Amino acid sequence: HGAVQSLWAAVANGLDVSRSEVSEVVRALADIRASGGMVVVQGNSGTGKSALVRRIAWDANQAGTHLVLEVVVPGEVDDASWKAVLSLLMLSSKPLLLIVDDVWRHSDFVEALERHIRPGLCVLGTSRPVGVSQKSEMTMLAIHPVRLGPLSTELVEELRDLISTDREPAAQ
Repeated sequence: HGAVQSLWAAVANGLDVSRSEVSEVVRALADIRASGGMVVVQGNSGTGKSALVRRIAWDANQAGTHLVLEVVVPGEVDDASWKAVLSLLMLSSKPLLLIVDDVWRHSDFVEALERHIRPGLCVLGTSRPVGVSQKSEMTMLAIHPVRLGPLSTELVEELRDLISTDREPAAQ
């Protein structure tokens, strides 16, 4: 979990770069707000899925548009945890945004989400590209996939500039 904590610290301290996909994810979150549902940011390893999701969650929390919680161990979310989440949702004047990395690997969490979905309960998850057969059979859950491509040379250069990385070939 150390990498997850480092990502939050990086986002909190402005050590990430702007991604063009932010507006698409924010629009998808707005689309599921009324009914509840899940936005899944998909991409290969190293494309910045987790950093992007945390940037969006951080900004939503800072703007006061969502109450944000991270589900660090989705396999440990039991009925009592879901009851607490739903109670929090009822008490909040804002939608609840749950952050889940590698969401399709946690089928029990996704199945429980489908049973507990409510207006204002939103999940922002990450996933590597998966086939349809690996996803749960959803009936009630609105799912919006957002695909990330590889990091562009420009984004890599922005990251290097941000952290003042040496551009010598040996440093690459």
